[in-house]
Amino acid sequence: MMKKLIKYGLILLGIGSILLVFAISKGGMRTVWFDGMLPKIVNNKKVITKNKQVSNFSNIQINVKDINVKVIAGKEYAVKYIGKKEIQPKVNVTKGVLKITSTKTETSAVSVSVGFDFGRNQKNNELIITVPRNKTLTNVQIVAQGDSIKLQETKIESLLLQSEDADINISNAKIAVNQKIKTEDGDISVKHTSIVAGTIASGDGDATISDATLTDVKLKNQDGDIDISKAELNSSSSRSADGDMTFKKVKITNGYQATTEDGDITVSGMQAAGYKTRSTDGDNRLYTKKSSTGRLLKLNSEQDNIFTATTEDGDIHIR
Repeated sequence: MMKKLIKYGLILLGIGSILLVFAISKGGMRTVWFDGMLPKIVNNKKVITKNKQVSNFSNIQINVKDINVKVIAGKEYAVKYIGKKEIQPKVNVTKGVLKITSTKTETSAVSVSVGFDFGRNQKNNELIITVPRNKTLTNVQIVAQGDSIKLQETKIESLLLQSEDADINISNAKIAVNQKIKTEDGDISVKHTSIVAGTIASGDGDATISDATLTDVKLKNQDGDIDISKAELNSSSSRSADGDMTFKKVKITNGYQATTEDGDITVSGMQAAGYKTRSTDGDNRLYTKKSSTGRLLKLNSEQDNIFTATTEDGDIHIR
């Protein structure tokens, strides 16, 4: 057994020595990544800025990896890429559809130094799509695996945003129909924006909604928190497994249902016609009413515009 361990240790030491010599011969402390079994040097200085001239478009289809995506309003149609030349995406416009796809992706890199640093460098790669301010896009579909997806000052009839790790930021936008806004591990932020229909979902990240209007929208979080402030919620709902929910100065229209299993629900300054609240194992406070036995608390519950809050193990506090 000891001989095998020594043997494997010597093999690993040999591989490490080869990588060290390889890195030094290519300019010292540099980043090495593997293309299959072949080690290659990543030239971090080889960052390009590419402005792509594009014709008018009404639809956007993006599917990229290791690249941050930003859609903004400006004077004219434009596509700009800033990042590593090796992973520059393919861009074309066909019949009014802007299509951007990755042709090559960054692999996990290993920095040969005192230790080993595993990770990617998506922050260095950014794709910026500019749309005229008065333009309403018909359909936008973005599937991106980078650090962030941003929509700023855009008007969209139909939207789909999807990522595994990226943070999603939407500000000063108007979305007529939302198919899905989803990230697995990233946070979601919606500010000064109106969204109709669909879902806004995050696995482990937090969702923050502020100065926004949501109509027929379902907020879903697995482990993250939901924070809503200065917003108007129309026929919408929120659900979380382990996260907390906070509502500050929120106006409810046509009812709202907030449900969490292990999280707390805290409400202050809300405008609603009535309330129904229940906590199975936690404390339940509805203004001056209190319960810690799982009893349903009601206030003007005969009204149509009711805010309903339910939690299993968390506390509810409405004031």
